[in-house]
Amino acid sequence: MLTGRARSGKTGLVLGLVYQLVEQVVATRVPRFMLRFVTAYDLMAQLTSWQGREERFRQYLECDLLILDDLGREPAWDSNVANLTRVVMHRYNHQLQLMVTSNLSFGEIEARFGKDGDAVTGRLREMARGFVVEGFGD
Repeated sequence: MLTGRARSGKTGLVLGLVYQLVEQVVATRVPRFMLRFVTAYDLMAQLTSWQGREERFRQYLECDLLILDDLGREPAWDSNVANLTRVVMHRYNHQLQLMVTSNLSFGEIEARFGKDGDAVTGRLREMARGFVVEGFGD
């Protein structure tokens, strides 16, 4: 979990880490590695439009690594909170890797997502080491 103000370099840092990971996957000839990179806003829009189409939803639940960029910028509608909770809980329960960037702290994420916010942030706290990026922004 990388947090920090806007334009501090969180997404760039994650992309650099992904580049290194891909190099390792290729070098070690891992037979299959599925990576998904998506903004939280786009993920919520896709999941909402895919209601009832479980096979499309599963690509985010089952991939080897999910990178969720800019958590907290998407509308906090009930359907978005439910979908986010489902993704985080599934990945937590199945010990699947998740990287998250956000301009919000854990406490702000919890407050933003209401009654389900504590479940989401609780799992994120257990799954992740939190890093604050103070880098390149204005």
